[in-house]
Amino acid sequence: MAPDSDHIDAADAGSATEEARVAGKDNSQYYLKTTPWGPRAEEHEITVSRSQYERAVVGSRVDIFVRDSWLGAAWYYVRVGPPPRDG
Repeated sequence: MAPDSDHIDAADAGSATEEARVAGKDNSQYYLKTTPWGPRAEEHEITVSRSQYERAVVGSRVDIFVRDSWLGAAWYYVRVGPPPRDG
């Protein structure tokens, strides 16, 4: 579950979908390859939910919100935006 909206930092990373794939024995693992974001200087593959995967198309905006856990390990959550508009 994502943190409350008042914890969302405007400096969090935005990215774009470059590629999408499904993996796993039962095709239950969903991945998006994104353009560089936040601490990632290169393309990076992230795990997403099935519904996020189904919304994503190449060029879709992906908002990535990076947080620190109580134990100090970084974690993130993802919001997949609509496909880019032609025009």
